[in-house]
Amino acid sequence: MRGKLARQFEVEKSKIHAHHIVRKKVPAEYTKKIGDKLVKDFDAPGVDWDDACKRAWYIGKSQEILENAGVSVLADSKKAMAAAKRGEPLENLCLAINGEGTHTVATQKAVYDMLKNETTEAGVKRALADLKEMFQSGLLIAGS
Repeated sequence: MRGKLARQFEVEKSKIHAHHIVRKKVPAEYTKKIGDKLVKDFDAPGVDWDDACKRAWYIGKSQEILENAGVSVLADSKKAMAAAKRGEPLENLCLAINGEGTHTVATQKAVYDMLKNETTEAGVKRALADLKEMFQSGLLIAGS
């Protein structure tokens, strides 16, 4: 699969990586204060926020959606590998080009936008499957 994607995107195979659709680590900015509130306590990111705070808000809120639906973020790589060896689905992982827009604010917003209306485990898993397809087809490359 990595070789196929590398050929599809015309990049070296080493540029293809196992990518967390919802990032496995919430950036520190999620608990940064803006005025008298923490970033995580806002209903939406501020238009005047820097990219790091916006990215943190989208990642943090996306992780909360997965957690509330009972879907693992797969933050622990050893546990994820063990689950894969047992044949368990890894809904929050896909293959993507590393460093080609997969971690931009626009991409994190797109992930959040696909998840934000899902409240059930089945709905979240469907959204993650759609996002996986988008990453692997190149639709979420470079924030597009």
